[in-house]
Amino acid sequence: MLRCDGMSEDAYAHANRLPEELQEQVAQEDTTIKTIVVTFLVGLIAGGAILVTFMSLWRMHLKSQKEAEIASASLTNARAGCSMGETVYATKRCAYVIIQERAHGTGISLGQGFIVTNRHVVQGGTTFTTRVGDREIPLELLHTSTDYDIALLKASESLPTCPFFTSDKLAQAEELFAVGWPKERDQPEPAFTRGVFSRFNTQTDTIKYIQTDAAINPGNSGGPLINECGIVGMNTAKFSWFDKETPIEGLGLAMPIELVLELVKDLQK
Repeated sequence: MLRCDGMSEDAYAHANRLPEELQEQVAQEDTTIKTIVVTFLVGLIAGGAILVTFMSLWRMHLKSQKEAEIASASLTNARAGCSMGETVYATKRCAYVIIQERAHGTGISLGQGFIVTNRHVVQGGTTFTTRVGDREIPLELLHTSTDYDIALLKASESLPTCPFFTSDKLAQAEELFAVGWPKERDQPEPAFTRGVFSRFNTQTDTIKYIQTDAAINPGNSGGPLINECGIVGMNTAKFSWFDKETPIEGLGLAMPIELVLELVKDLQK
């Protein structure tokens, strides 16, 4: 078949065919370009992977460094991570009303069913119960101290453990809350009364009590006194009017929790 210019297709194709040397050169250039593109893409991917790896390692380093700083701060700052909201929530779950025939008070859960309270809360009683949700469960009176106003009971089931904080770390005038069932024992939750750490107050029994102006009333006895980090004491007593000429307000005493825990160990022995 002839083209309009009078040349056959074979002749046209033959006339436009590149020499073999040029064909090889073009092929080499194509290969070089492809190699460059592939190398660039591989380098880009590898570089990205290296960058991602580096950033991950750097983040891990920063995280480890931050954790080390927090740990170091915790060693020097006993209040690191403390939260009043969390402590209030935990205390509501681990403070229990102590009910006997003649009176009632409050107790602090120590875990494994053990509850500590004041001895005067259980005096005169023969049967003891506490309330868990909408149920009343029995308590067994294990021991009382003849030298200290403290008693140890055990519930028939396991109860949440309270958070504790050493009273030696208290700062004068810091906020404290007394927790318990003042006057009314049938309320589903304990009451909180607010005050401050006034000072340490040593009485004739030689105990260095925590003095606070948080309201402590009948029914609060044996209950927790808390700061933002945990239970610092056990509400034990308050001074009231001695006579008409000696008015006293806002002078409550709590036994330091570290002493309470030591006494519990002795009672358990």
